[in-house]
Amino acid sequence: MKIVGYTDRFSVRPRQRIRFMVSSQLPTYEAEIVRLIQGGPNPMGSGLEYEPVATSVSGRYEGRTQELHRGSFVVVPEAVALDTSEGFTLQAWILPTTPHKEVQGILTQWSESTQVGFGLFVHPEQGLELWMGSGPGRVDRIRAGQAMRASQWYFVAGAYDTRTGKARLYQEPQDPRPLDTSGAVIEAALEQHDVVASQLPLLMAAYCKETEAAPGHVD
Repeated sequence: MKIVGYTDRFSVRPRQRIRFMVSSQLPTYEAEIVRLIQGGPNPMGSGLEYEPVATSVSGRYEGRTQELHRGSFVVVPEAVALDTSEGFTLQAWILPTTPHKEVQGILTQWSESTQVGFGLFVHPEQGLELWMGSGPGRVDRIRAGQAMRASQWYFVAGAYDTRTGKARLYQEPQDPRPLDTSGAVIEAALEQHDVVASQLPLLMAAYCKETEAAPGHVD
């Protein structure tokens, strides 16, 4: 499409602000606020019907292309409740639709560029993975070792206790089928006993490729 756009909120009350984000491949475009009376374009009905509303928004604007990043994720800012000095437990219910496609983040506080942080991931061949790292060459990855099946609900969890240095991983299918081998419970003893924070927020359904959780830096 030559022009696409969206608003920063679904609706507003009188005197509230709403922002319009527009990406246009055309040099200029026109914008207008209208009152929608009939939104159905079906020719068997009354057709599309609207009336213009006089606002300061109406007018011609300079077009510019702005990259639109597909997908969505949740950002949880740093908080006292996310203290991992004594360890952590991450758990979720997931329905992987493309588990064999690529590595995907479930719950992460991880920086791929610095190899620092921790998180739960889905690996296309190894299934659930728990990553903990304190820099290049100092990364532990605990793997379920069993690929997940697509469109199957799983309970997944990863836990680490800094006192014992032990990590546990749970990959439990919630609708197991005959001869289903995709479930696993793994326990591992690790040498590192400190969880190194990545200084990034906790992400749900994503992980950071760089050192900031910004569009284009998240996978």
